[in-house]
Amino acid sequence: MTKNILFVLLLLSNFCFTQTSFKKGYFITSNNIKTECFIKDLNWLKNPSDFKYKKIENSETYVHSLNEILEFGVYNEFKFIRAKVKVDKSNFNTSKLSTNKEPEYIDTTVFLKVLIEGKAKLFSFTDSNSTKFFYSIDDIEIKPLIYKKYINKENKILENKRFRLELKNNLTHKEFVTQNFQDLEYRKKELIELFSKYNELFNSDYKIFTTKNEIIKINIRPGINYSTLKIQPNGQGNSSINFDSKFSLRIGLEAEFILPFNNNKWAIIVEPTLVSFKGENIESSSQLNINYRSLEIPVGLRYNFFLNSKDKLFLNTGFVFDLINNSTIQIDNFAEGDITSAQNFMFGLGFNNGKKTSFELRYYTGKNITKTGATAQSDLSSLSLILGYRIF
Repeated sequence: MTKNILFVLLLLSNFCFTQTSFKKGYFITSNNIKTECFIKDLNWLKNPSDFKYKKIENSETYVHSLNEILEFGVYNEFKFIRAKVKVDKSNFNTSKLSTNKEPEYIDTTVFLKVLIEGKAKLFSFTDSNSTKFFYSIDDIEIKPLIYKKYINKENKILENKRFRLELKNNLTHKEFVTQNFQDLEYRKKELIELFSKYNELFNSDYKIFTTKNEIIKINIRPGINYSTLKIQPNGQGNSSINFDSKFSLRIGLEAEFILPFNNNKWAIIVEPTLVSFKGENIESSSQLNINYRSLEIPVGLRYNFFLNSKDKLFLNTGFVFDLINNSTIQIDNFAEGDITSAQNFMFGLGFNNGKKTSFELRYYTGKNITKTGATAQSDLSSLSLILGYRIF
């Protein structure tokens, strides 16, 4: 049964990783022709240099690159424009900072992500080095907002925050005072707030191309475990002893940390869970009693496969730590002693209805819960049916 479960999970995993998400959008070519299409939304960590699209749903996939496109986007979600700008190529790695406080610009053509459209526009560009911000007023030249970390002769890290002065000199309005700029940080949220306020002061129609993503979800997760235990006494001629498979209750509290890329499909999960297994086995040569109680802590990854705008399947995989609580095993003819902590893996497949409720079938691989050097080895594995309910 274990092999069958793992095989099914592997097939579903491969299916999910090939999933595509095409959304209603458009692109404008270099000769200024606009085409309606379906854009593949990859929720890029770095600004893309090309994109995939379909002319109609369920049709062939095409690719357009930077030198062919002036603009592309998904309606009400994101927009990229092609622009030739000055990009600072200074190294932002703390261990490799330069002593030069000035940006090290190169002229390059890139897709800029539009954060705000209006009288004052705000853009961002993210590469493997850092995220940079750009702006323009009244559709004039797109300029970089200057910010750079550097070190002085004493190896102290300093910051060039000239973007504050630049914005103070260009975002001018009687209601804007020095305080609006002197504590401004080089962060997307603060810059969006500033540019939004400026556009509002000029009664300019403006649009924000950014969405508020959830960072964490908390779920309470009761369920039923179906556990199997096998004891193998050490020594030649000692046959293994199998306990009857047992049903038992489990209760967990899961924290799901949503990763900010690939459209919230990936998450890190941590789920402290109380579990137990109690049983006895009477053989001709021995009697065994076990009372196992543990706080298991699975830590792993979740991949969400969206069926539609609400419903989704998800796959879990992770490593399981456990903290034993007053657990003992007694083997009449061999030994009596405490059970030790052990680690194993878990694999799960589940369904979430997009509201508060979820269901999961999860398999825990076998683990040896007897102490190193004990007179017997053990193998405890479980299959769990879990009901999840979101409380935060």
